[in-house]
Amino acid sequence: MLSTPIVIPVFFYNDELKLKEDLGMDAPIEDAEVRDMHFFVINSVASYADSEGKLVHTGICSSGSTFISPWNLEKVLRAINDI
Repeated sequence: MLSTPIVIPVFFYNDELKLKEDLGMDAPIEDAEVRDMHFFVINSVASYADSEGKLVHTGICSSGSTFISPWNLEKVLRAINDI
């Protein structure tokens, strides 16, 4: 556990995206709201593909939950290494 959190932006689904999904419409993660998340534990990170299959985002596993950051893997790793 980190004594100082790492702040990384992550996607959060909003009501509009939830409604699109419920209606069977396309709801790409890039349309989600982006908020800063303060991580005290990061168990693993991995590249995550956007809606077009490009590896541009990063999946972050923390204490049993997975979050998707709009940052690429290299930028997330730099933030982790800079603490």
